[in-house]
Amino acid sequence: MKALEQSQAIDAAGGGPMPVDLPMDYPRISVEFNDWERKPSNSLLAIVVLTFGLFWLLTLTATSVSPPADNIEQMLWVQSLQWGYYKHPPLPTWLYWIPVKLFGPQVWTTYLMAALANIASIALFWRLLRQLRGPRFAYIGVLAALCITYYNARFTTYNHNTVLMLVSTASAALCWQACTTGRLRWWIGLGVALGLGMLTKYQIAVSMASVLAFWLHQRGWRDVALRRGLLLAMLTASLMFAPHVSWLREHDFGPVGYAIESSLGAHLSMPERVADGVNWLADQLLNRALPAWLLLITIVVLQRQSRRVERTARTGMAASRVSRPTPPRADAARALILIWGLLPLGFMPLVGLVAGSHLHLPWGTPHLLFAVPAVMEVLRSRVQWSSMALRHVTATFLVIQGTLLLLSIGTSAWGPAVLRDHHWRSFDSAALARQLEPALRKALAGRRLVAVSGPEVLAAALAHALPERPVVLIDGQLDRSPWAAAATLARGPMLQLQVGTPLPDGVPVGGAFADTWWRLSWPPKHLQTLVGTTPAAVQASHEASLP
Repeated sequence: MKALEQSQAIDAAGGGPMPVDLPMDYPRISVEFNDWERKPSNSLLAIVVLTFGLFWLLTLTATSVSPPADNIEQMLWVQSLQWGYYKHPPLPTWLYWIPVKLFGPQVWTTYLMAALANIASIALFWRLLRQLRGPRFAYIGVLAALCITYYNARFTTYNHNTVLMLVSTASAALCWQACTTGRLRWWIGLGVALGLGMLTKYQIAVSMASVLAFWLHQRGWRDVALRRGLLLAMLTASLMFAPHVSWLREHDFGPVGYAIESSLGAHLSMPERVADGVNWLADQLLNRALPAWLLLITIVVLQRQSRRVERTARTGMAASRVSRPTPPRADAARALILIWGLLPLGFMPLVGLVAGSHLHLPWGTPHLLFAVPAVMEVLRSRVQWSSMALRHVTATFLVIQGTLLLLSIGTSAWGPAVLRDHHWRSFDSAALARQLEPALRKALAGRRLVAVSGPEVLAAALAHALPERPVVLIDGQLDRSPWAAAATLARGPMLQLQVGTPLPDGVPVGGAFADTWWRLSWPPKHLQTLVGTTPAAVQASHEASLP
């Protein structure tokens, strides 16, 4: 009883739960009385996250017949550094240029860039949550977010969404610092982050809307420092974006046209818009993020069971203050978490509803991780996240990740035939090259193949598998292929590819690739006179030679 009275006295004085030296016949309580349950260490989280990254990196590398399509795209684009490309702004390609210069255009360098971008995003995410809601909330939030399938099954995918997630997360952290301190250096940093986002993907508009929403919540219009800071951030971002705008004007706003052609200009009817928006939201929350919700639900159930055991063992003992959820205050941290977690989920369907656009499912990649802390924040009045047993969180995370790893292996090209998916990772470009080469070499009659034209990823994958590594001409268009020199195209024959629809005078590849058609296109003699002239002139001449 003396030890029990000492424990109650400490709790009454404001202290947290501590180990109690109970008599031998008193039930031993383990809930929240272990050393690492008091505060999650940074090294523990680092070990868990790095182990997660290593397992997914090795698994995806070993089970993918072809690298992700977006990785192949970056290996293609990096051949010519530009201020923009036909689909997107240039920043991810610029970043990938660094390892290419160091190690060459190797597939593993794209995996490395993807892993670094993902880990960096998670590190910023953890630091922000730790600052806003403490280490245990951050620990749970990070592990739950890593259960979202965007961030595990696509861990090796290096694309604009991956880089946008990094700069968007950085903008959230910088927005918090800028709005709560008012210091100019944070506003400049926020402007740089948003500027980098504008050079990554135009979807950074979602993050900009989140910044503006938080600024309004802070009543920034009433504070001179916040008004000046927002203007400074906008000016910084605009200056960084200006060269790309100039490039857009010179290239007829190609990426904008591509966005309209591929999604924004779908002109869906109102029922189709509603259905598309509902489908997009359902995919994000009930498909991609489902493992994250399973983790949160599981740890809450386990914790309540542990509490029930604890209460039974401590009959008559005053309930610890730590076990009682505290109502959330209407504070700035709560606003930031909810804005960054919920606004993107409403922004994208709203765009589809207003503009009649088709919403691509991967558009949720840069922002969906913030949905996890948003849900945790909404439930904070009912669930005391700061008292969750870390062993429950870690064990549940490991079980979910193990299940997802087995599912990824089982649905890969190495899994049972009944489970295999037909995604790009199972496409065997080397087999395509082997199937095509005998007929191709016969048609070339000893000449060297100089170019492959066709759908971007298919043409690039085949070109990478052929020994001469021919130049890739995306869809036969030079304006989409700035690395394709006129002199190269004039040097010899070009292989044209088309999937589904037969090519005029073309033949099917055959075998497992019966729906892929090919033919050789020989450069007209007058094309050789265009060497050294403008790409537009070569483009016009080349298009004239195609049917």
